[in-house]
Amino acid sequence: MELKNITYDMEIQTAANQAQDGLTSRFTLTQLEQVVRIGAGEDLQVVIQDDLTSLDSFTAIAEGSEVVD
Repeated sequence: MELKNITYDMEIQTAANQAQDGLTSRFTLTQLEQVVRIGAGEDLQVVIQDDLTSLDSFTAIAEGSEVVD
């Protein structure tokens, strides 16, 4: 439920043949009116505080724009 509260476009992906269902959702910092600036040699890290050991796969995509000051 916590993930559902901070994301949007959440959809349950129904699996077939007794496989476990999955989900997709989106989260953007612009909805929170926040900007993240990452400098050269820096990384973007996402911390998930949950037991994800039963997942078959987990994919996160980070997109952004280049800003010239």
